[in-house]
Amino acid sequence: MKILIKLVVIFLTLLIVIFSIYNTFDNHGIISINRLDNMSEQNLFRVKNKDFTGFIDINGKPIIKIEKSSPYQYLKDDFHNGLAPVCEKPSQEFREENCVFINKEGKIAISSIFFNVGKFNNGLAPVRVDSIFSVRAYWGYINESGWFVIGAKYSSDANGFPRNFSEGLATVHTSENNDVKLEVIDTNGKVVIQPSPFFGDIYEFSEGLAVFANREEKSKYGFINTKGEIVIPSKYLRADSFSEGLAVVSNTIQDEFKDRRNYGYIDKDQNLVIPFLFDQASHFSGGLAAVELDGKCGYINKFGKFEIPNIYRYCNSFSEDLAAVKIKDLWGYIDRNGKLIIPYRFSKALNFRGGLASVRDPSQSIGIKSEEYSYDYNDFDDAIDASYIDRKGMYVFQPKVE
Repeated sequence: MKILIKLVVIFLTLLIVIFSIYNTFDNHGIISINRLDNMSEQNLFRVKNKDFTGFIDINGKPIIKIEKSSPYQYLKDDFHNGLAPVCEKPSQEFREENCVFINKEGKIAISSIFFNVGKFNNGLAPVRVDSIFSVRAYWGYINESGWFVIGAKYSSDANGFPRNFSEGLATVHTSENNDVKLEVIDTNGKVVIQPSPFFGDIYEFSEGLAVFANREEKSKYGFINTKGEIVIPSKYLRADSFSEGLAVVSNTIQDEFKDRRNYGYIDKDQNLVIPFLFDQASHFSGGLAAVELDGKCGYINKFGKFEIPNIYRYCNSFSEDLAAVKIKDLWGYIDRNGKLIIPYRFSKALNFRGGLASVRDPSQSIGIKSEEYSYDYNDFDDAIDASYIDRKGMYVFQPKVE
């Protein structure tokens, strides 16, 4: 009987996949999108406010507008590989979002309606298909044409998602008889790292290595290579991906009132290149890394010396040669010499990407969380009621404020 039920579930899942593939070629009016202007090969930026939902160009000009009559008002992510997911707004109770993909021409490129999606990377994106006869969600990977390259057969991770591909590999979860197994696949779906009771989790690969969590010793982290071989044992209580040859690690659990100065940097030979000196630390970007010492943030070089003194309340990693930093209650942007390029006048500020940065004026407070984070700061959706500035600090787009 159990075998029969399992076969029925597999059959129904296959029907859903086939139906999704069929719908890919049916580019009908699922969503009303107006192409507002022609554009060159440049970045587009998400915007959502009471007057406009869609994408603007680097000059702040609306390029793609999603009509208010469309149910797909949630701009889930930016464009990756020329495609962006637009979805129904997710509810608080359920994670289903019902998404389709559009291209930079404002046309529906993949019209199959998926219950949830990830972003395209290495030419593939994770998508979720559900069966009304099963409580389990299954994930697979589609290509840029909407075809399933890797079938929908994987379970969600602890956060409800599979991993995106990085450096041609992705961590997936399989489940059989409530036994969840972890494995790593390539872009053809071939298992390249077999399930092991030793691995509690494997994170995204960077510079040929991935952080793994030791299943037997909880909260212990190390690094494996693309063959699944342990190259750095799980002896750290925190570890981040390698960037520019170095990785942030911690040897103690940080407490708010003690155990300070417990972050340092290692190289791929396990050498502690920068000792455990800092209260917090982020990855290197262009030879500099944001660190916190004695409650203040600054930037160090690969010798562990401060190139930009720790005088800031909060600071982001450098992106496009600028970094968002906070003094008192306002954010501004500095260059790699520590020179203030854009004055402190924002209540929120994100990294530059594609020549623009998403910011908030102090007057823009609706829907913004109050928490503060020091590094790679990203605690607000850069599309909702967003303003965008250029590298000179000039506004290219501002929502209307009543």
